[in-house]
Amino acid sequence: MDSKQFKVRFYVGQVGAAGGDGLVSEALDAMDLAGCPVIKIGNLSYEIRGLKRFKDGASFRGVFARFRSDDLPHVGKPGGKERELDIEPDDGLLEKNYFLYYRKHQLLVYQENGNGSVVGRLGEYFSNHFNAATVFQPVLQPDATMRLLRADVQPMSLELSFARPTNAEWFPKDDFSRELLALMKSAKAPSIHLSLSGTGRGALRQPLSQKVKRSVVGLLGHGDVKVARLLVEDEEGRHPIDLISDRLMHRIEVEMAGRYPVEQSVFNGLMEAKDEHNDALETIFGAGDGVLD
Repeated sequence: MDSKQFKVRFYVGQVGAAGGDGLVSEALDAMDLAGCPVIKIGNLSYEIRGLKRFKDGASFRGVFARFRSDDLPHVGKPGGKERELDIEPDDGLLEKNYFLYYRKHQLLVYQENGNGSVVGRLGEYFSNHFNAATVFQPVLQPDATMRLLRADVQPMSLELSFARPTNAEWFPKDDFSRELLALMKSAKAPSIHLSLSGTGRGALRQPLSQKVKRSVVGLLGHGDVKVARLLVEDEEGRHPIDLISDRLMHRIEVEMAGRYPVEQSVFNGLMEAKDEHNDALETIFGAGDGVLD
């Protein structure tokens, strides 16, 4: 049987600016009982399909589906004639992302599919349910965060780009973040891109303030951060850290039935991805808190 690789990324669900307006797992509980609604976002319809609980309700699995019924492509062979898709008038193309969701830590394990939906669309789907902004924050590699936060690591330069949130409560409460938000508000700027370097040049460059490190990590969980790169220095030398590309990621091999992935193979792959990163997840969420089921 043929196979295909897919990327899997890890996220944490957050409802409301401070994460206190509900839990995604509670929405999944309600949908499991009453059915999953079809939500229209723009010109497309979205639905969670095949939602199931497992591990006595501790976790969920499902498919986030996007329906496209306009601007449909033709089919044909290279060099041959093209023809319309033979589908019913009320049918559309169905594009899917498979996922697992763990009640503990509100952890999302999400199959990325270039023909499906980005995770932000899943956030919009749940935002409609809660009537509150729902986002899925990326889980970072523990090494990147741990190296950044070590006391002996000096931040030498910073490149940061993000959009200003509509609600200031999204921002961390530290001075650095508040000053950035105030600057954007004063300039009426919808986004900011900045580069900061310590004084001096080359080997004589002096570090930035230590508070920059923690502020950047805090910003990653708030708003729409596009770029977050630091050059740090420790006793081993200088090292670049990219807190966007260092997000926790895994590749899975999925069995294909013709052009379509075998559903159980995808879910097995998602489970294997989570199991492969159990140690990292325990480090991130707190040692001794137990492995996710």
